[in-house]
Amino acid sequence: MVSELRLVGAATPEDANRVLKDYLPRFNDRFGAPPTHLGTAYREPEPGACLKWVLCFKYQRTVAKDNTVRLGEHTLQLLPGPERYSYVRARVEIQERLDGSLVVAY
Repeated sequence: MVSELRLVGAATPEDANRVLKDYLPRFNDRFGAPPTHLGTAYREPEPGACLKWVLCFKYQRTVAKDNTVRLGEHTLQLLPGPERYSYVRARVEIQERLDGSLVVAY
């Protein structure tokens, strides 16, 4: 696309938009392909699926000797739980949820 803009001497956003209107149909004719399957590729989530646990960023960490884990500038202190009194050297998953909250899963 940059080459196309240089060839026609586009210098402003308006020039670039005019070039784009001409370029996209030619590009799609050359490289476009019909879909192999008709219909949508999306599917319904499984019943009972908790989307908060699926739609998040996940990071694997090892718990430090002081029972903390770090993610960027955040240091999270892990409290004793029903499964373990201390999580030192345990592998945990830190989930950064879409609302900005952090969750540690063992």
